[in-house]
This record gives sequence, structure tokens and C-alpha cells, in this order.
Amino acid sequence: MNYLNPLSPPSALSALSAPYPNLFAALSAVPTAPPPAVGLQWIAVRPRFTQFHSNLSLTPTQFLDGMTKRNGVANCLNRRYYGAASDTDNSFFIGSWGKDTATRPPRDVDLYFVLPVAVHTRFQAHVWNRQSALLQEVKGVLAETYPDTDMGGDGQVVVVRFGSYSVEVVPAFALTNGRYWICNTKDGGSYKETDPWAEVGYIVSFRQACMNATEAS
Repeated sequence: MNYLNPLSPPSALSALSAPYPNLFAALSAVPTAPPPAVGLQWIAVRPRFTQFHSNLSLTPTQFLDGMTKRNGVANCLNRRYYGAASDTDNSFFIGSWGKDTATRPPRDVDLYFVLPVAVHTRFQAHVWNRQSALLQEVKGVLAETYPDTDMGGDGQVVVVRFGSYSVEVVPAFALTNGRYWICNTKDGGSYKETDPWAEVGYIVSFRQACMNATEAS
């Protein structure tokens, strides 16, 4: 029985009709398509990924709205605790905004606000749950600027529930090792040591490695 491909070139047919050792010669004689260039493999992928990323990313209006909410909260706390009207001092993003991975629809804006050491000293005089008392004070300071905005203060954060975004403020104290103490109101209250830069730094490094790999291809 003949299983030859009728579309094979004559050179391949003649080789296959010869003794068995020539089979490899016949296979090598059949033309094959050259492998695609590496760069061509990304022609369709890149625009699709770019569109996918664009569909997920915050719009300019949403980004500006989140920045405005954060700036207002930071300005309020800076005026109360540092006597300076700054939208950015003593604060930094964490979470998706800190990692530049915020997506639609708009959700929370997570923010560390670093308080003066004097505030920590003052609250050490509280006999019961200093951390809960501190969160309630920060909530009260924000309520003076946003009296009609729903707020809550518990666990580790003070939540300011704006219409489009909720700004979650984490009151913090800077430590000498580059880390921070944040509040933990559970079980009578305590401070928890955190390293928010470690998570942000890992994501930034991973993103840069992906970009380098894409450019190299």
C-alpha cells in the first residue's frame, strides 16, 4: 500500500521508493516553512495587550479624582499635625495606587500618613487602647474638613467614604529601620511593625523585568 503524499516533490518520491536508509534523505528533501522571526510573533500580541491594558486602566478623569481626594485628606492632616498646608508631605500611597496597578472601576485609595513622634508620646498617656483613641482623633480631624462625609475608624485605618472613592488612611509612625508602626485596635490595642516599601519595590522590579524581556524580544 502506498502512503505517499501526492503533493510531495519528485525528489522526495524517488527517495522514498529507494531502500529504507534513504527515508531520512526523503524527509529532509520535503520543503518546510521557515520558523517565524521572533519579532513577528509579537505583532498581534502587543496591540491586543495594549488595548487590554487601556481598557483596565483608570481614565484620566478617574485618576485625577483619586489624586484630588488623596491630596485633600493629606492637606487636612498636615495642617492639623504639622501646621503646613501640603497635599503630599508626610504621606505616600500603598496598595494598588502605590504599585501603579489601580484599575477600573475606581475603588479605594490607600494612604499612609506619618504622624509626628510627639503624637505617639501623647497617646502613651492613655491607659486603655491608645491605638483606638488615635484612630478616633484622626477621624475627628478629618470630620472637621468633611463634616458631611461618612467615616469610620477601626482596625488599622480611618476610612473616608467619598462618593467616587474611599480614602483609607493608615496613621503611622516612622521607625529608625525604615519601617513603620501602624495601629492595631484588636485585643486592647497594640502597634504593628510594617514594611510597605518591600511590597511596592517587588512589584516595580517585577514590572521592569517584564518590560525588559518584552523589549529584548
